[in-house]
Amino acid sequence: MHDDAVISNPLTSYTNAFSDTENEAVVAPARFPMWEKAAVICLFLLSTLLDCFHLPAIADGNTYYATAVKSMLLNWHNFFFVAFDSAGYLSVDKPPLGLWAEVASARLFGFSNFSLLLPEIVAGTVSVLLLYYLVRRTFGGPAGILAGTLLALSPINVVTNRDNIMDSLLVATSLAAAWAVLRASETGSFKWLVLCAIFIGVGFNIKMLEAYLIVPACLVTYLTATRGKSLRLRLAQTLLFGFILAGVSFAWVVAVDLTPSSTRPYVDSTLSNSELDLVFNYNGLQRLFGEPLYGKTSRLPSPATGPAGPLRLLQPQLGGQVGWFLPLAVIGLLAASWNRRRRDNRRQRRHGLTNQNQAYLFWTIWLVTAGSFFSAAQFMNLYYLVMLSPPLAALAGIGTIALIRSYPGNSLRWWLLPGAILITAAEQTIILSGYPTWHPWLVSLVEIATIAAAALLISLKSMPAEAPQGRRRPEHGFSRLGAFPFGSLPAIMAVVSPVVLLVAPLFWLAASFHPSNEGGFPLSGPIVISTNAVTDLRTDTRLTTYLQSHRHNATFLVATVAVQDAIPIMWATSEPIMALGGYSGYDPILTPTELAGAVRSNRVRFFLLPSSNLTEAEVKELYPQTLVDEPSFATRYTNQLSRWVSRTCSAVPPLEWQSSPALTELQLFVCSG
Repeated sequence: MHDDAVISNPLTSYTNAFSDTENEAVVAPARFPMWEKAAVICLFLLSTLLDCFHLPAIADGNTYYATAVKSMLLNWHNFFFVAFDSAGYLSVDKPPLGLWAEVASARLFGFSNFSLLLPEIVAGTVSVLLLYYLVRRTFGGPAGILAGTLLALSPINVVTNRDNIMDSLLVATSLAAAWAVLRASETGSFKWLVLCAIFIGVGFNIKMLEAYLIVPACLVTYLTATRGKSLRLRLAQTLLFGFILAGVSFAWVVAVDLTPSSTRPYVDSTLSNSELDLVFNYNGLQRLFGEPLYGKTSRLPSPATGPAGPLRLLQPQLGGQVGWFLPLAVIGLLAASWNRRRRDNRRQRRHGLTNQNQAYLFWTIWLVTAGSFFSAAQFMNLYYLVMLSPPLAALAGIGTIALIRSYPGNSLRWWLLPGAILITAAEQTIILSGYPTWHPWLVSLVEIATIAAAALLISLKSMPAEAPQGRRRPEHGFSRLGAFPFGSLPAIMAVVSPVVLLVAPLFWLAASFHPSNEGGFPLSGPIVISTNAVTDLRTDTRLTTYLQSHRHNATFLVATVAVQDAIPIMWATSEPIMALGGYSGYDPILTPTELAGAVRSNRVRFFLLPSSNLTEAEVKELYPQTLVDEPSFATRYTNQLSRWVSRTCSAVPPLEWQSSPALTELQLFVCSG
C-alpha cells in the first residue's frame, strides 16, 4: 500500500497512530480526522499568539539591523548592498535576504516595530506547521502535533520569533530543505535534492554558514537511504548538489566582492573589505574558535555560555534556552529504535531503509551536528541555539509516542517511559538550579510531579495484566495501547504522564515575555541583562540641534567610532552618520590620511569620540569641576583615527552641545577643512 493511502475512519486512523503496526501506510493517512484538524488550528493559534504577545514591549528589536532597514528603504544601492547608513559608507555584517524581507514588510506596512517583526512571526508559525507536517507524514498525527507543539513552546524559539534578528527565517528555510531532502530520499528524484540545495542556499543568504548545520544530515540521508539508485549515481548527484548549493549561496557574495570598493559600502566586521572574508572569518572560523577580531573584543560581551564540552547543552546556561527535552528526545529515540529493530532488519534487507528510518537518521544527524557545534563554539550568541529546536522537537515528539507504545505489554522496555520522565526531570532541575532566586519552589514542584507520575506508572505495571473473565475490554482509542484491567486507566496515564515535563518550560517561557529578554540579543527565561539592545536610542536634543546648525553642508552630520554611538543620532535626525570603525570600532575602513582628505573635502566635520581621547590638560580646561581621575574611560576605541582627530581637531566646550554639561563617555570634536 502506498504511504499516502486514505484511511476513511477517523477513529481507526487515531488508534493506528498509537499502535506499533508494521504497515507505515496507516501511520500517516492522507485525510485528516476531525480531532487532528482541530489540533492543527489550535497549534497555529498557539504559535501565532505566543509570537505576537505584547509586541510593543520589544520596541525595534536589534537596532543595528533596524537602522539598516531604514537606510535600505532609501534607494536601490543601499538595498542591494545592505547599507547600514543612508550614505552607504558601511554595510551590515549579514547577507541580504533576511533584511530584504524586513524591507519589503516595511515598504508594505510602513516602518514600525510590527513591520520589522512580521517576517519573523510568519516564519515562526510556518516553521511550527512545517515541522508538524514533516513528522506527521511519516509518524502520524499525534507525533506531528506533539512535535509542532514542542517547537511552538520552545523558549528560545519563541523569543527569536519575536525579534528582527532573522534566525527564524533561517529555521523556516532549513525545515523546507528537510522536507525536500526527505522527499528526495523517499522517491529517488534528483529534482527534490536540487530544491534542497536551493533552500539551504537561501538560508545561507540569511545567516551565512549557520545554514550549513543541516548539510551533513541532508547528504548522509540521501547517500544512505535513497532507494532505487546506485551508489555511484548518488555520489554524482551529491556532487552536483554541492555545486548548486555553492552557486546559490555565493552568488550575492561574489557580486559584492566584484564591485569596486569605491562604489559600495565597506563590509562590516572584516579586515579586507570582502564578503568572503566575512563568511569564513568573522561569521565562520571565529565563531568556532573564538579568536576576537583584531586581537580585541569585537562584540558586546555575550552572556555566559558555560564551558565547552559534551555536556554543555545540559548546563543551565545553554540548557535553559533549548535543553528542556533533550533527555526525552534521546531516550525516545532509543525506544523507537528498539520498537522497530527486528521488523526493520527484515525490511531493510528487501527494500532498503523505511521512510521512518530515513526520518530517524535525518533528525538525529541534524541534532548531533548542531549540538556538536554549539558544544564547542567559543564565540556565539545564545539565540543561535534556535537551530537546535526543530530536530530536538521532532525527536522528542516522535520519541514520546514511541515511549507510550513501549509501556503496554510484558516487554522490559516498558520502563523507558517512567525512566525518561525521571531523567528529563533531573535535567530540568539542573537548569533551574542555575537560577536559585527565581521561583525556588519550582524545583520541588517538578520533582514531586514527576516522581508521582513515574511511581504511578510503575505501580500500574505491577497490577495483574489479565482482564477479569467474562468481561471484554472496551474497544476505544487508547485500548489499542495494550491489554490492561480497569478499562484504559494505565493507557491514559501513559499518554498523560509526560505532560508534567511541561511545567518548568512553561514557567520559563512565561518569564521570557519581558523587555529585558528581547531586543538586540534575545534570551528566554529569567535572565536580565542591563543593556540587551544594541544601543539606547535616547540622545541629547541639544547635541543634535548643535550638529545640524553647525554642519556647514558636510556630507555626514557627525562621525563616531562605532555604530552604537551613531544609531541614536541617526534615529533622531535621519541624517547620515559615519561610523569610523564599523560595529566593532576597529574596522580598518579609513587610514588617518584618508580621514584627513574626508575632512578637507567637507565630507565630515564633527567627531563624537570617547572622552579617553582628551588630554589631562583638556579635561581641566573643559571640565574644571571634574576630578581628572574620576571617570577614566580607559582606552575605549582609542586608535589611529581617534588619536588623529584629538591631535588635529578641537574639543567643543560642553556648554555648547550638552544640556547638562559634564564629563561623560563621549566628547565632541570639530575639525576645520
